[in-house]
Amino acid sequence: MMKNSIVEAIVQHHDFLIMPHMHPDGDAVGSSLALALALEALGKNVRVFSLDPIPYDIAFLKTQNFWVSTLEADVALDYVIALDASDEGRLMDRLDRLKAPLINIDHHKTNTGYGALNWVDETASATGEIIFELIKALDVPLSAAMATALYVAISTDTGSFMYANTTKRTHLIAGELLGLGIDLEGINRHLYQNIPMNKFRLNAYVLEKAEFHALGGLGLAVVQAEDMKRFNCTNTDNIVEALRNIDSVEVAVLVVERDGLVKVSMRSKGAVDVSEIALKYKGGGHVNAAGFSSELGIEETKDRIIKEFSAIGFRTDHHQ
Repeated sequence: MMKNSIVEAIVQHHDFLIMPHMHPDGDAVGSSLALALALEALGKNVRVFSLDPIPYDIAFLKTQNFWVSTLEADVALDYVIALDASDEGRLMDRLDRLKAPLINIDHHKTNTGYGALNWVDETASATGEIIFELIKALDVPLSAAMATALYVAISTDTGSFMYANTTKRTHLIAGELLGLGIDLEGINRHLYQNIPMNKFRLNAYVLEKAEFHALGGLGLAVVQAEDMKRFNCTNTDNIVEALRNIDSVEVAVLVVERDGLVKVSMRSKGAVDVSEIALKYKGGGHVNAAGFSSELGIEETKDRIIKEFSAIGFRTDHHQ
């Protein structure tokens, strides 16, 4: 069983590098920190390698000295552990520098199994659920810091336990984490009541210009590079979720001009599987949350998205 192979690899080796996906979210950061703390408790040498800053809403997590954005050229590693990354493209900004074998731990159904060792469980609501199981399997007592990081991972990837990926297992794990004395009120305030004013203004500006297609079933918003410059804010989190919250909207899409590419984030309600569209454009994700990158311009990318989703029979029992 691959779980046992990964546990054995960790027990028998010493030097590890954890890599969350590019532009890490709460699940990627929380899972990385919890695993780093567990490996440290086992006496391992461990760092978390990311070129991106930690987002404002999860920056309260204490990353100790784990989080690094540079590595020495001759770093000695036994394993690189990739977390919450469905394919190697999500690690592309760092992977070419590393020669160590790769352990791939993830919960995306579109994961390509790119590791030498792979633990992919698409029934898990978050990678944080898998890391919880891994820490248990390593026989490491859960500390309050680990529990806080894991709760952040699970809460953020389930939309505060609102999304369809939330299961009985999710609640049982969350209950155990709460029993370790984590500061639930403080966590929720940082995660959900902590938007900087410039981000609030960016969100409002972008949502004001949103478009609706397919009888209101498709909501689409665009963030251009000049918008982020205007509001001095590059964080576009939660905009697509705000679109999805509209009663008529079955699929919400956010198109962002970033790093010379067009980044597309898609969210859906019910049975509309946005991961199928993401895979078509070499992206990935889940049934109700997926994305991809495009080298096409904003307008051509928008046109393709509108054509893809307009063919879907959205509900029409709501009005714009």
